[in-house]
Amino acid sequence: MEKIVIISPPGNTAERMYSMRDIGMLSKILTLNDNIVKVIDCIEYSNNLQKILEIIKKEKPAFIFGIFMWAFLLSNNFLIQLFEEINKIKDNALIIAFGRAATIRHETLLINFKSIQIAVIGEGEKTIPELIALIKNGKDFTKQKGIAYVKGENIVLNERQEQIHDLDTLPLPDHSYLKNRKLYPIAPLYTSRYCYGQCKFCINKLYHHAHTTYEYRARSVDSVIAEIEEIINNYNVNIFYFVDDNFFVDGEKGKSRAIDFAEKIIKKNLKISYFIESRVNDVEIELFTLLKKSGLRKVFLGIESGSQTFLDRYHKETTISKNEVAINILRKLSINFEPGFIMFEPYSTIEDLKQNINFIKKNNLHLINYATSNPLLNPMNLYDDEFHKELINYSKENVVNNDYSIPYSLIDDKVQEIFINVKKMNNILKNFNKTFNDYLNKINIQFQNNNTNRILKENAELNKKLVNIKYLIAKWFDHQSELSIDLFEKIVAYIDEKVINNIEADKINKIIKDEITNFHFKYFNCSFEENKKNIESLFFTLSDIN
Repeated sequence: MEKIVIISPPGNTAERMYSMRDIGMLSKILTLNDNIVKVIDCIEYSNNLQKILEIIKKEKPAFIFGIFMWAFLLSNNFLIQLFEEINKIKDNALIIAFGRAATIRHETLLINFKSIQIAVIGEGEKTIPELIALIKNGKDFTKQKGIAYVKGENIVLNERQEQIHDLDTLPLPDHSYLKNRKLYPIAPLYTSRYCYGQCKFCINKLYHHAHTTYEYRARSVDSVIAEIEEIINNYNVNIFYFVDDNFFVDGEKGKSRAIDFAEKIIKKNLKISYFIESRVNDVEIELFTLLKKSGLRKVFLGIESGSQTFLDRYHKETTISKNEVAINILRKLSINFEPGFIMFEPYSTIEDLKQNINFIKKNNLHLINYATSNPLLNPMNLYDDEFHKELINYSKENVVNNDYSIPYSLIDDKVQEIFINVKKMNNILKNFNKTFNDYLNKINIQFQNNNTNRILKENAELNKKLVNIKYLIAKWFDHQSELSIDLFEKIVAYIDEKVINNIEADKINKIIKDEITNFHFKYFNCSFEENKKNIESLFFTLSDIN
């Protein structure tokens, strides 16, 4: 019986939900194979390096697993430092990485994290127990299927692993992390793996191609419902996020399965809310009416673009009209949705950008209040996809340069200039957001102060001003996407009319400044500076009274 530690990395709630889906399954499988498993959630320990190291010292594990679901974690300074420190105290423990990013960018991971010796390639439910058994029995692990490992100065990638074909043979994951409702208010679970789509930009497609086969697989409806009931009964959680690549798996058969799922949820009278991910061509009025009745509340919708050229180029196998039909159905049914959208990609033209703007405004995507940052201006992330290999050594400066994916430049000079200025625009907006967040924090602190609350009860006018400021600041954040798209449209129009060598930075800055000023007058009836003075004046008044 071996002690095993699994480290869940930092991240926001959505990011950690995806990680916990895989951690829960790995934890259960390792436990069933007579191992003692301890999950260390970095967020639960406030990313406190010393606390995490103390736990590892106390546990004395034989194996330490780090999950790398998201590619940005490959350059996360906290994680790099954490694993360096773990390496100093690990005692003979083997450090292993798994997860989607560990598969797609295993070379980057093993180069950046010198202390990690092995990366599991693809799904780990079969590979990891086999790997541990080999090591436990003193056998050579270097022949294990489905891993990459460091050998001297080289990184060796072994033969691919077979997929598990029948997902119902897997146990239900360990959901004990749901005891912490503050960190995990929503339960993640998968009902299927893979997607029938052939989108060339999809990282999940590359992930599943790490196996000898890459077939669509779906759990039985009864298995999924059994997991839902276990979570409700044991953890009193009734909100679920199905983190499938596509909830409808393989098209028509997937839709029949979804109908069966919804009907059984309704028949069992399970009062749940759930979110799914879907392609636009799977959105049908009858199907989604039934899904809503069973608890569907939100959809991540793979729209991707308002340019048909883009959709065809990247084998999306959909159309602009199908995008709009899906949007209209979800709105008609009052089902919330968040669009997957790619504004910039290597071959983007000015015309593509204009078509995207028209599509966004026509369908009011810029008026949606997004839970995280505005998803409408995203660039495409490139990975080890043959379709993009010619771009790796492209001669222009790499402006789309995420440190976890293939850097590239935008072939059209004007589009590249627009992208550079959008980054500038986003930085300016971040500064405004920081200011308003600071004010919100101050206001919340004031409301938590007993003395201030007493004063506000006695001074209705002052209380009204404070509440109104909080309301107006909320409006600023609610309309961020609207402001971003209005700014973007003006930047595109200006650069489109100019010769590339005559684009004036001062003019762009003025466009951004003027638009933000107009936005302030629209929602605050004053400029940013005047608004700032009003807020500061209110804080001074409260301070004097206190």
